[in-house]
Amino acid sequence: MNNKRILSMLKTAVSSAALVLIASSSVAATADELVINYNYIEGAIEYSDTDENSTDVERLTVSYGVTSEYNVLADYSTGQDIDSTIDFDEVSLGAGYHKEVAHNTDLTANAKLVYQDFDEGSSDTRLAAGVGLRHQLMDDLEVNANLDYNDGATFRVGARYYLIDALSAGFNFSASSGEQIAYISLRWDY
Repeated sequence: MNNKRILSMLKTAVSSAALVLIASSSVAATADELVINYNYIEGAIEYSDTDENSTDVERLTVSYGVTSEYNVLADYSTGQDIDSTIDFDEVSLGAGYHKEVAHNTDLTANAKLVYQDFDEGSSDTRLAAGVGLRHQLMDDLEVNANLDYNDGATFRVGARYYLIDALSAGFNFSASSGEQIAYISLRWDY
């Protein structure tokens, strides 16, 4: 399958997800306005499977809302290729934008500078970007859909369940040409 076809499929999927999220907002939301938070610390465990290898990754993410529409992001990840002895560390710094486009639904965008260091001595620096939607279905449930680019286009969907007001657990699944990634996370909103 070529990249243009994959990108077309991803655009269709994001558009469909957006319509579903926006349409459901008036039905599922409570009478009170729900607030989507961009101030958080999140720890995640990720498993990725490609045609060539599989990796386990642990990640720590910090997001801080500097204004009502902008946030800064920082990630640190460490992981290893399960099928070999290659370990890596990754650091990314970036900025995000978010704007309410419908009741309890935010359009999000971000751009990051990513640095990856492999233990065998090589490294990689690149830009990554993403656009998506976050939708608060009800007080304790949020869903999201993203189209990300980081060495290739990836479509990601996920859900976040709020255990208490400030603590949530999330699950996300990403797919791209030849790669599938699943991760679970715990997030503390501050």
